Amino acid sequence: MEGFIGTYMPKMVTIRVKYLIPIILMTINIFLKGLKR
Repeated sequence: MEGFIGTYMPKMVTIRVKYLIPIILMTINIFLKGLKR
């Protein structure tokens, strides 16, 4: 199964990571700002 994912889905994973990282950073920043208040 891992080999299948590694050969079939690397582009999808990289695209998802590129979109997910900024969203995660935004949510973390909002969460930290909420805690500081």
